[in-house]
Amino acid sequence: MSDSLSHAIQLHQQGFLPQAREAYLAILAAESRNADAHQFLGMLEHQAGRAETALRHFETAVSLDPGKGFYHVNFGNLLKDLGRPQEAEAAYRRALEIHPGDAIALHNLGHLYQKWSRWPEAREALEAATRVDPGFLEAWSKLAAVNLRIDNATAAMEASNRVIALDPNHASGWFHKADALGRQEKWQESRLEQTSNN
Repeated sequence: MSDSLSHAIQLHQQGFLPQAREAYLAILAAESRNADAHQFLGMLEHQAGRAETALRHFETAVSLDPGKGFYHVNFGNLLKDLGRPQEAEAAYRRALEIHPGDAIALHNLGHLYQKWSRWPEAREALEAATRVDPGFLEAWSKLAAVNLRIDNATAAMEASNRVIALDPNHASGWFHKADALGRQEKWQESRLEQTSNN
């Protein structure tokens, strides 16, 4: 990675988005086929709400260097936000072909399925994400929610307990646990869980 790209990424990470954007554009003016610059500029444009501009840069990045899994993950994130679920799914699947153990790709795929009410597939992807990364709090939280949607209170309880173990102040962990207890007709315990989080 060049010094100029490292500097642009540093500006981006520090929240100096206009300066980072100019730095990425300067790199591309000198080297239009720099896949990394297209990728990071796509991320910045997505972050800034310029979806169509982001789309062009992500498409260019994956075309120039299709072997980088995280390019496809970020491309999938944008496609998901644009309401293009089939293309987003394909992007996440491509990322997983490159890196089968990519916990973020698995999580994001699970979230896509969750968003479109494909509950069994959401559960499968999120379970896989937690196997790869047992400390992935958001994957556990989404897994708890999905298990509640398919009326598996026991599995929802297990996932909620993992969320709480990772972060005792995570509100959704307590909420999902209380919901699971209620579905198991453990009403007193459910009320206590709700009270303890207030």
